[in-house]
Amino acid sequence: MRNQLRKNSKVGSELCLICPSCSELLLPGDLEMFKFCPFCNFEFRIDEQLEDFVIHPVAVQWAKLNQ
Repeated sequence: MRNQLRKNSKVGSELCLICPSCSELLLPGDLEMFKFCPFCNFEFRIDEQLEDFVIHPVAVQWAKLNQ
């Protein structure tokens, strides 16, 4: 099952992830340390897209500090 990344209208342009098992809306911080949904324990397939989703907020913050 493919991970479902979508734009989150509630958090501006930030991407969110919809859990394919329980349909909960997840933010990068929800998956920062683990590859499981914190609501239902669904195990996400680790791929480039999921890694980018988790790392994106850190990269943006780093870029702001280094301007």
